[in-house]
Amino acid sequence: MAKRRLSKLGMLIACMNKAEKRNFRQYSNRDKGASSKLFFQLFELIDKKGELEENQILAKIPNLKKSQLSNVRANLYTQILSCLRLTKSKHVVEIKIREQVDFAKVLYDKGLYKQSLDLLDKAKRLSVSKNYESLVLQILYFEKRIESQHITSSISGRAKNLVDNSNELIEQIELTNNLSNLSLALYGKYLQYGYVKNKKDYLHITEYFQDHLPDLRFEELSFYQSLYLCQAYVWYNNMCQNFAQYYK
Repeated sequence: MAKRRLSKLGMLIACMNKAEKRNFRQYSNRDKGASSKLFFQLFELIDKKGELEENQILAKIPNLKKSQLSNVRANLYTQILSCLRLTKSKHVVEIKIREQVDFAKVLYDKGLYKQSLDLLDKAKRLSVSKNYESLVLQILYFEKRIESQHITSSISGRAKNLVDNSNELIEQIELTNNLSNLSLALYGKYLQYGYVKNKKDYLHITEYFQDHLPDLRFEELSFYQSLYLCQAYVWYNNMCQNFAQYYK
């Protein structure tokens, strides 16, 4: 008998570990009423019995109506993701940074522009330290929006610094994008053609590699730029069957 394919919800619950499930139960019971919540009852049922047919679920949860099931499934999925995000925010820096940006938007909507800028500055410095270029650019755009539309009494020269930082960052993002594109394109060619089979193939892939390799100095690259560049060299040398250089 063929194994029943899990839904998105079933897969999500199946991949949760014991600690995550325990955290979700505590998260659901934060207002002391978890047992009466339909999404929580559905979670406990799927966790213990696995995914069931619709009629089996309705039989196990009598107060759940058929017309509610789709919405309850969607709500449970969202509740689990919210709980996991809250848990991961303590350990995943990128989530923590995005949370700080969200807080800054709340402060901005309240008219607390200086507090919002202070929070954005902290988030930006953390993003820079972790080489999250796209996040830095997002924060810079938000800072420029605040500075250009509101009187914040910021330090002199801040506007020029924001402009200079934005231009410099866009150049870095463009370089990162070009290197990641080259790496991915070479990987695609490897999947499509495999190893070079003759001199014509070798000249074609070498010409492609050299034409799309940006002018750069390795020691000046950021972490991810270095990573994408090395990946590009890996796929190029692998296709050319130059395995010594591939390993290096």
